[in-house]
Amino acid sequence: MKRKLQKIGYFCLISSMIVFIGFFVIMFVHRRDIVRRNSFDNLQQKAEKVILCIGDGMGENHIEIGKKYLNQKMIFESFDYQGYMTTFSNAIFSPTDSAAAATAMATGQKVNNGEISKHKNENLLTISEYAKSLNKGIGIVTTDSLAGATPACFSSHAKSRDDVEDIINGQINSGIDLFLGAGYTDYLPYQNQLENKQYLFTNQFDQLSMHAEKVFGCFKEIVNYQHQNDTPTLVNLVAFAINFMESKYPEGYFLMIEAAHIDKMSHQNEIFKMIEYLDEFNHAIQYAYEKLSKNTNTAFIVTADHETGNLPHFTGTKEEINNKLYRRKNHSRKKVKFFLQFPFDVDSSTIPSKIDNTDIYNICCLLYTSPSPRDRQKSR
Repeated sequence: MKRKLQKIGYFCLISSMIVFIGFFVIMFVHRRDIVRRNSFDNLQQKAEKVILCIGDGMGENHIEIGKKYLNQKMIFESFDYQGYMTTFSNAIFSPTDSAAAATAMATGQKVNNGEISKHKNENLLTISEYAKSLNKGIGIVTTDSLAGATPACFSSHAKSRDDVEDIINGQINSGIDLFLGAGYTDYLPYQNQLENKQYLFTNQFDQLSMHAEKVFGCFKEIVNYQHQNDTPTLVNLVAFAINFMESKYPEGYFLMIEAAHIDKMSHQNEIFKMIEYLDEFNHAIQYAYEKLSKNTNTAFIVTADHETGNLPHFTGTKEEINNKLYRRKNHSRKKVKFFLQFPFDVDSSTIPSKIDNTDIYNICCLLYTSPSPRDRQKSR
């Protein structure tokens, strides 16, 4: 009887191991196929300017609840093409973090949570670096610290999002033309180094200059609606960024705009503050779109890095919106929405309704040139 029980135990153990291994194999193949699924060849060399707008933590239900509360649609919902985007990282048992998600969008590569456009000790080519190699202007705008995960992934490389010194040193030497965001106290010790790289370094909005060669505007905080000189709004920053890039690089540029506090307020389950930041994000996009929509060579991409708070589908009234709608304080595995507007007609059947966050990099690159760096790597 004892030997029989041992055999049963061994059988159960081996069966469990087979199931466990099978699960990982299936998941790996499924994820690999998602990353390799889409082609965007019809977008090749169709735009000179690309505006990528990232609502950090902005899930589909954040948008729907915001619309209900504000009694208005978001400007990006009028874009011609939209669908859903997967956001997973290399993590198996947890959702992506902002670093891995931003790296995927910035480089087209999946990495481990926490990595900043770097994997296996190798720097990954970012869309900012690629666009700069084409003599495009590059701008980074965020409501977060400029050393935060998302802006860092588009402007630097580091083993970890916590390696702030490495991130800042990478940004100093990046050649990026425009930085606008928060984190003034973190960057103040590097003022001389930044100025030696021809950056105008300031924490006062009225000191930003269209005549500077490069600009590093680093403020105390980025706020909503009511701005002060050291605490501008996202709309203030985007307005300056658009005018600066149009003046300096009329032939083409890449501009990344991040609204970080949709995520931050969702981590705190503060739904009304989240809506305020979502509203500001929408107005910033509206400014850029109205300024550039008649420009025949500008493409707009609006999406999120991940969903935060696991907000449910909401069918109630404005009065029923409250903080208890949040079902967690962390990231979820939910797909997020993407919205695309191109300065040319595209057969809608060629734009998939489901993409992966690595596709954002490929779309951006293809809009500039043909083929993209990722496609060149695949062909080798």
